[in-house]
Amino acid sequence: MLGKAWKTTTGLVAIVGLVFALAIVAIGAISYEVTHEALEQQLDHRISAETAGLLAEAHRRGLPAIASAIARREASRSTASLDYPLVDDAGTRVAGQMQAQVPSKAGFEEFLHYRKPGASEDGIAQALTTKVAGGTLVVAADRSGLDEIDRTLGSLFAAALAALLVVGAVAAGIIGWLTQHRLERIDATARAIIGGDFARRVPRDGSGSEFDRLAGTLNAMLDRIEGLMENLRQVSSDVAHDLRTPLTRLCSSLDQAAQESDEQVRSERLDSARAQAAELLEIFAALLRIAEIEGMSERLPREHLDLSTLLERMAESYRPDFED
Repeated sequence: MLGKAWKTTTGLVAIVGLVFALAIVAIGAISYEVTHEALEQQLDHRISAETAGLLAEAHRRGLPAIASAIARREASRSTASLDYPLVDDAGTRVAGQMQAQVPSKAGFEEFLHYRKPGASEDGIAQALTTKVAGGTLVVAADRSGLDEIDRTLGSLFAAALAALLVVGAVAAGIIGWLTQHRLERIDATARAIIGGDFARRVPRDGSGSEFDRLAGTLNAMLDRIEGLMENLRQVSSDVAHDLRTPLTRLCSSLDQAAQESDEQVRSERLDSARAQAAELLEIFAALLRIAEIEGMSERLPREHLDLSTLLERMAESYRPDFED
């Protein structure tokens, strides 16, 4: 049942909608990853630049200079400011209000758990650990803004996907209903013709759409079939009319030959019957040629015809009817 459902118009539209949904998911995932990486690189660049500035202070005046620079920055800090844990070689905090476990290895730390003074819960920061003369410097940036952007992007992509699924489901229903409605009209016309209503035609709306053109083509086909049926009825009537007279004459000749006692007269009657039978065969041959002509056969023999002789023969054939 499910396999048949996918072969319907609604099922095909649903498949297209599902493909688009999967495409949106793939595009969303790629966009999310690219955006996330770009933001992380921007954050890393900011941390690296700040670390380079502090290290310049250390080269001139050592660890106390870094501590003084950190104090100045924390005094004028904002919500977007960085945090600076600075410890000496013994692990004693020298500067910085950020409460965090200083990483043992130098380099970037993507998820550094920390707690600020007065905060009720831990935060997560992206940090760069650098060994300096006499201690270790950590420059950290809070990831809450980056995580918020990630959540926003996820919400947008989820909303877009949900909207696409809803629109796809509605579109599948509408297109399926319209297509089924048009096909039902064609089906109803076909059933009416099967029932004997050869004058029935597929309704057209004049829109020039695919269904409207299909309806026009089917109507032209039905007109052609109706014309052929009419020709068949006419041919049947003509055959019955054309054969009635020769057959009557043939039967009369045979009856007369059977009742005739004179052998010479009987032979003449039989010769006349043979001629009438040959005439009947010519009529059947003519009917076959007419059928071939109507079938547009290209292998028909062609020959010149004397119309005067043809008219004389037709007049001779219909003379008994004229006399009656």
